[in-house]
Amino acid sequence: MIKSYNPKDSKFNINTRNRVVSTNVKTKNNKSQPNNLLSPRLHYPLSNSLIPEIGSGYLDYTRTTTGSNATYIDKNGILKTAANDEPRFEKGGLLMETSSTNLLKQSNTFSDLIWGNPTPYHITYTPSADTGPDNIIGSAWRVTEDSASGFSHTIMQNSVSNPALVHTASVYLKIPETNYRRYMSLLIWNAGVSSNAVYGVFDILEGKIVRTGNNNSGRNVRAQIIKAANGYWRCCVSGIPHYDTTTGASTGIGGYFLVDPFGSTVYTGDGVSGFYISSCQLEQSAFPTSYIPTDSSARTRGTDSFNIYGNNNFIWPDSPQTIICEGDHEIATSFAQYFYTTSGVNFSNIVASMPNGTMHSHIENSSGVYTSFITKPKIKIILCAVKRKNKLELWYNGIMVASKGPSGLASGTFNYMMIAPYLNGHVKNLKIYDYDLSELEIKKLTSL
Repeated sequence: MIKSYNPKDSKFNINTRNRVVSTNVKTKNNKSQPNNLLSPRLHYPLSNSLIPEIGSGYLDYTRTTTGSNATYIDKNGILKTAANDEPRFEKGGLLMETSSTNLLKQSNTFSDLIWGNPTPYHITYTPSADTGPDNIIGSAWRVTEDSASGFSHTIMQNSVSNPALVHTASVYLKIPETNYRRYMSLLIWNAGVSSNAVYGVFDILEGKIVRTGNNNSGRNVRAQIIKAANGYWRCCVSGIPHYDTTTGASTGIGGYFLVDPFGSTVYTGDGVSGFYISSCQLEQSAFPTSYIPTDSSARTRGTDSFNIYGNNNFIWPDSPQTIICEGDHEIATSFAQYFYTTSGVNFSNIVASMPNGTMHSHIENSSGVYTSFITKPKIKIILCAVKRKNKLELWYNGIMVASKGPSGLASGTFNYMMIAPYLNGHVKNLKIYDYDLSELEIKKLTSL
C-alpha cells in the first residue's frame, strides 16, 4: 500500500494529499516566473517530512519489502527501525536505497549456535548492560577472549554466496572502559580457499582505519569507519574475496578477528580483554547499506521509491519543465523517469548511474546514449533533468552530461513520473519548475 507520512502527526495518512499554500509569484497562465529562481512550482525539502514547502501535492512513497527489516540513523546518530513504508529521514535527507540482503543469520544474537556456540572460537559472548547503538540498554554483546595460546580469537559465521562477486561486511563495535581489545580485523574470505580474502584492521579506540589488504586472489578492498551513537563505530570493509574462482560457485565468507597490539590475529589471550559488538551484516554490495536485522534466516530490505502521478495538477508532462534533486549518492540509477502509455508501455528515461565511482549518464527511449566521468562516492551532488519542447537533458553539478532529441522521444498519453526510484544515498531539496530553465539558470542552481 502506498502511503504518505507526516511525522508531525506521528501517524500514516493513506493516499492523503497534503496541501500547502504556495508562495510563488504566478503569471497569467499560472506558471512560475522564470526569473524567480527561488520559487519553483513545487519544492520538497525532504528533511523530516514528505510535505512540500512550496506548492500543493503529494509524493507516493513505498519500500518494496514488508517487515521490520529496514533501519536508519536518525539526526542524533541513533540506529532506529522503520515501520513498513515509513520514509527514513537521516541527517543528510531522505534515505533512498536499492534492495539488499543481510546474508548473516541471527545478526545480533550471539548466543545462537550459528556463531560457534556452545564451542566458540576462543572467545565468549555475554549479554551486555551497555547501551547499544540503538540507544537500548542491553542490545549489544560483550566479546571476551580466552587465554588460549597460539590461536585466533574469532567471531565467525559462514554464509552461502559467490566469492567472485564484491561483498561488504560491517559491524558496530565499542571498547569498554576497562579490559578492552583495541584492534579488530574484519575479513571477507572464501571459506573454501581461506587464503583468498580482503580485510581491514580498525582501531576502535581512536576510530581509525589502521590498514587494509588482500590475500592472494582478493581484490578491490575498501574500508570505512563511521561514528555512531553511544561511543560505537560502524566498521566496514568491501571487496572481492576470490576474484578468479568459478563463476557462480557458492561458498561461505565472513569473519571478525581480535588483533593484538602488534597486529597479529594469532596470540595468547589474557582471558579478560574484548569489546562490545552489535548488528553484524554481510551483503553482496560494493558499499555498506543500512543495517538489516535478521533472525534464523537471511533477510532482505526492499527498494525505496517515490512517484508523482500525472493527475497532480502541478505537473505538465507534455510541456517543458525542470527537475532538480540534491543529495549524496553512492550509486544512482534512474534519476527521473517520464512514463507514457500507448499500446503497451513506452517511456523516455533520464538516468544517472554511478557504479564504482564512475558516473554513466544517459537519456534513452529504447536504447541509451552514455557519457562517463569519474566522481567520488558520498559527496554532495546536484542532478538536474530538463524536458524541453523536443529534447531531454541531464545535468550533474552544473555540467550537462547527456542529452537526447528531437527524434526517438516517447509520445502518447502521460501516465506518471517517477523520481529517484533507485538511489543509494540521500535526497533533499527536490524542486520542480514548470518551464525549462536556461543553461545560465541551471548553472546558478546546480553548480557547487
